[in-house]
Amino acid sequence: MEMLSSALCSASTEICEWSDWRDVSRPLYGPDSGDYETYENIRAHGIEVCTNPLNISCRAVKYPALSFQELGQKVKCDVSTGLVCENRDQVPGPVMPDSVCLNYEVNIYCCNIICSTTTITTTLSTTTTTTTTTTTTEGPTPTTPTPSPSTPTPTTTTPPETSTGTTTSPPTTTTTSVPTPSTAPSTTSGPTTAPCPEICEWSPWIDVSRPLYGPDSGDYETYENIRAHGIEVCTNPLNISCRAVKYPPSKSWARK
Repeated sequence: MEMLSSALCSASTEICEWSDWRDVSRPLYGPDSGDYETYENIRAHGIEVCTNPLNISCRAVKYPALSFQELGQKVKCDVSTGLVCENRDQVPGPVMPDSVCLNYEVNIYCCNIICSTTTITTTLSTTTTTTTTTTTTEGPTPTTPTPSPSTPTPTTTTPPETSTGTTTSPPTTTTTSVPTPSTAPSTTSGPTTAPCPEICEWSPWIDVSRPLYGPDSGDYETYENIRAHGIEVCTNPLNISCRAVKYPPSKSWARK
C-alpha cells in the first residue's frame, strides 16, 4: 500500500502590521558619517524587511516626540528606501549643538499573504496473485481378456486355453505448486554517531554601537547589545579583541 500526499492553498488571508523599532546604525563625528537606517542596511544585520513596505515611521531615539523641524535636523525618511541622515547636511540646532546627526530609528508597515493549506492523501493498493498448477497422468485403458475356444480331436481333448488379461495400474496424480519464497529476518543497525569536532575561530569584526556627543553617551559593544541586533554570540567566549574602527593596529599586529 502506498500513500501520496499533496497540499493545496484553500484560503488566503492578508495580514498587515507594523514592525518593531529598528536601529542598526549610529552616527560618528565627521562630514562623511551619518545615520543610515535603510532597508538594505537593516537586512544586512540579519533583520527581515518585507519586499514592498507600505509605510514607514521615523523618530530620534532620545527624542521620540519631537519632529525633524523641532530637532533642527535635515533627515530623509522614505518608504521606498528607509531613513538617511548625513552629517554634512546638519547645522548646530536647539538639540544637537554640533553638525552631527542624532541617532534615529524606524518601524515599517508591511502586508503579508498567509495561505491556509488543505492536504489531500491518495492511497494506492497493490494486489498479488499466486497460481498453482496441477498435472494428472492417467493409466492405460483396461482390456477385457478374450478366451480362445478349444478344438476337439478323436482321441484327445485339449482343455481350452485361457488368455491372461492385462493388468492396469491406478492413475498417478502429480501436483505442482508455486513455492512461496521465505524472507529471512534482517537486522538494521542505527547510524553510528561520531563525536563532533571542536571548532574554534574568531568572529568577523562587529560594530553595533556608535557614541553620541555628551557625557551620557558612549560606545557599548557588549554581548547583550550585539545579540539584541540579531547577531549570534556564543555562550562562553574564550577571548576578545577590541580596536578603534578608524585607527586599527598596523598590519603586522595579529590577534592571538
